[in-house]
Amino acid sequence: MITADRVFIRWGLVAIGVAHLLSSPAMAQDNQARRASPTTPTSLPAMRGARPSENMKRAMANRAATDRDRLALVEALVNESGGDPAALEKATAELTPLLERRKGDPAALMLAGRIATIVQQPAAAALHYRAVLAISPNNSEAALGLGNALTTLNDVAGADAAFARYREIIGLAPR
Repeated sequence: MITADRVFIRWGLVAIGVAHLLSSPAMAQDNQARRASPTTPTSLPAMRGARPSENMKRAMANRAATDRDRLALVEALVNESGGDPAALEKATAELTPLLERRKGDPAALMLAGRIATIVQQPAAAALHYRAVLAISPNNSEAALGLGNALTTLNDVAGADAAFARYREIIGLAPR
């Protein structure tokens, strides 16, 4: 069975290895430049206002890759949960900081909507699906999820509108 800890350990080791391979030549160049120029700022206050170095750019890209990996892990947890409340709670705990850091990320919001649907919280699911549609109006999965959530909430008019939008997105003629 795949557990979150095993995935994090495996991806963490891979990320460390890749980061080492990618950053070693860059770090050597930076160190060489520092030795060659005595005026190179080495303290944080001296670096304020300086342009981001290549290492800093790599660190920011690595953070984004880590978030994408965590999002993929959460999706795997949801897919393998089989509706197990403990697994879904763990997935939610992993997803919450991602939602805070990646505000407006349709993939994270879709996953939050899926989890809310599985744990039978249609109001929360509808909220997430609406947020996805506000960002990505042609997201058919969000339109379908919104229609299902609104059906559960007995919002017939809203559900009909969401399903009509879904049919429009996928190219089916309206009824």
